[in-house]
Amino acid sequence: MTEPAGRARRSTGQRILSDAASLFRRHGYEATTTREISEALGIKKATLYHHVSSKEDLLYRICLAALHDVEVNAKAAVEQAEARPRERIRAMIHGHTVAMLAEVDFSHTMLTDMRSLSGDRLNEVVQLRDSYQNWTESLVREAQESGDLREDVPAPHLTLALFNLLNWTMFWYRADGDLAPSQVSELLTTMFLDGASHR
Repeated sequence: MTEPAGRARRSTGQRILSDAASLFRRHGYEATTTREISEALGIKKATLYHHVSSKEDLLYRICLAALHDVEVNAKAAVEQAEARPRERIRAMIHGHTVAMLAEVDFSHTMLTDMRSLSGDRLNEVVQLRDSYQNWTESLVREAQESGDLREDVPAPHLTLALFNLLNWTMFWYRADGDLAPSQVSELLTTMFLDGASHR
């Protein structure tokens, strides 16, 4: 599968989201001001508000983009994988990891600052996250039923362990480090599938 190349040739709206996500990741959502975001972009606050209605609107769009990219890439990878459940898990891990690391600022912001959303926006993001988690849990359950994964740990618990393994990667991964995203996905695949193998 082709790896995401990031958000190249960005429009002004995309640049606003990217710069905001970078600032949110470095300083936290609550500590970042719209003035800092507009200064980072080299635009006036009035121009910023031409594209977004509020700082929370920025966070909301970043969360939606992060969830969308990871889910679409993971599901596309699974669709192209072999039918064996173990290989479908492998493909899911690869798709998730590569998309997440292609836009670390987005994924980091979604995971750490999502709770700063309010009302319907928070509910929508939580529902999207839970829907993706439920889809992943179905892959885990299929692998258990086929004998590819151990059955003494309930599928919901194995799924949570998998997401913990995947999502914490963004806190130590460095683009200029020793591992490319595809190598990180292989490492995580080995750690999960070997640790959760049927005995």
